[in-house]
Amino acid sequence: MHSSDLQEIERIIGYTFKNKELLIRAFTHSSYANEHKNEESYERLEFLGDAVVNYVVGLFLYETFPTFGEGKLSKIRAGTVDRQTIAGVVDDCGLMKYMRTGRGSINLQNGFSTKVKCDLFESIIGAAVIDNNEDLTVAKRLVDRFLSDKIKLNNTDYKSLLLEHCAKTSKNAEFILLKEGKTGDNRFAMALLIDGQKVSEGSGPSKKEAEREAAKIYLKTL
Repeated sequence: MHSSDLQEIERIIGYTFKNKELLIRAFTHSSYANEHKNEESYERLEFLGDAVVNYVVGLFLYETFPTFGEGKLSKIRAGTVDRQTIAGVVDDCGLMKYMRTGRGSINLQNGFSTKVKCDLFESIIGAAVIDNNEDLTVAKRLVDRFLSDKIKLNNTDYKSLLLEHCAKTSKNAEFILLKEGKTGDNRFAMALLIDGQKVSEGSGPSKKEAEREAAKIYLKTL
């Protein structure tokens, strides 16, 4: 892998590796390692990265949603760290073109599987942990950068989650119509008041959707 490629990868992910060999290994598929006996594949890094990603996302959810129970937190985490979500992040970053693969195996022409894309992301996270002497600080920053906005709350559940939170914290939630959709506009705006104080606004094609958006915005500030 050329030094220019390494620099571009580091620019994309927002971290400069002290040990470039770790970064190279994170992009080394087993098919390449099998053809080059002195090379090690990303599989061990992926194993570590998988555990770290689950931990970091779990910690983020635990701190972000203090009123949510174990079942709710597990459901949200599962939607955040699923293969499709992580593969989408890798696609958006354009990282797969740097993957080292063996001849006659997977290649760019045939396309990479969702699993391989997910493996790559987790390998990068694992490599960052080892590069920092097992300190999770950089890994947390990378996971937050790429996955925090992927947190998946069920769209039909935002309002009920809000009401659940208010019931547990003895708060009163009220929605106020700010804007009613008109022909050619089809947008409604709703304000969310907690104990009489406006805490967020949401918009959508209906009052219910606008309420859910306002609830989502507020929940993410907790």
